[in-house]
Amino acid sequence: MAEFVEDAAHHQVHRLGARRAALQARGPGDTGLVAALGTADANPRGAKKTIARLQHDVLPKLDSNGTTVTLGGVGPEGRDFIKAVYGKFPYVVLFVLILTYLLLMRAFRSLVLPLKAVLLNLVSLGAAYGIVVFIFQQGHGSDLIWGVPATGSIISWIPLMIFAFLYGISMDYEVFMLTRNREEYDETGDTKQSIAHGLARTGKLVTSAAAVLMLAFFSLSTGPGPDIKQFAIGLAAGVIFDASVVRALLVHAAMALPGRGNRNFPQAPPARCAVAAHRLPGPSVARVGILPGCPTRSRPRSSHTPKASPSTRSRCRPKRAASGRRSGGH
Repeated sequence: MAEFVEDAAHHQVHRLGARRAALQARGPGDTGLVAALGTADANPRGAKKTIARLQHDVLPKLDSNGTTVTLGGVGPEGRDFIKAVYGKFPYVVLFVLILTYLLLMRAFRSLVLPLKAVLLNLVSLGAAYGIVVFIFQQGHGSDLIWGVPATGSIISWIPLMIFAFLYGISMDYEVFMLTRNREEYDETGDTKQSIAHGLARTGKLVTSAAAVLMLAFFSLSTGPGPDIKQFAIGLAAGVIFDASVVRALLVHAAMALPGRGNRNFPQAPPARCAVAAHRLPGPSVARVGILPGCPTRSRPRSSHTPKASPSTRSRCRPKRAASGRRSGGH
């Protein structure tokens, strides 16, 4: 069986773009290992086609002759890992975005503000991914600063971890700024004034916190290994971009455009109020009151209320104590 696999590997070597394929080792019984060395690294996109042809075209034909052939190595393992992790990743992202929108809608009682927050968070994530690709995958400055040549690809777990960290940090900044803006709007009722005061109160704090995180992540990029460098630079660039461009400019510009539309939220219909009568002990005695949650109205004073006569007011006026007059005479 091993000789058959070796012959099949030799026939496919030029078709698959490999330098050579040979029987490297034989196991017990009818098992063997064929090693094929590709002409390119297993990570770039060109290697995906080679791995796909092996898994879907070449190996199924070998299985038809009573042999079981599987594909191993760093390249196929990496492709299987990416398929397992990122196969359901869009659904995870969609679930996080929907949950974030619902929670923010409930907290700020608005339909526009949560949508703006979710979209701007995606802008920050896209900027972080683009910076990592520009620096490390395409090699613009990675060799000069960190001594890492262009990698041609990004390590598979980097986008997932950047999403988890950066989305939480940027949403924290968003909630902090929206809360302050909401407080100002409740006091003034003016959208532009609340935006200006909110930015003045929170801008320095958000920028300072982002600068501290950026320096911390940038210092992490001095560690060994391209994976740590890509992860650290992605977070550092994403945090400072989010604080300086998204939170300082785009958030407030997006809030100023709708104006009062930021506070649009469907209101529940008013509840029907009823009068509750509670019977008290005793003949013909009852207490009448308004049910909780119903608006109360102050009863206007009737103009026909009889006024008290001077004689009545004099009878109702309390008399001075006689002892006080006696004490005052002495």
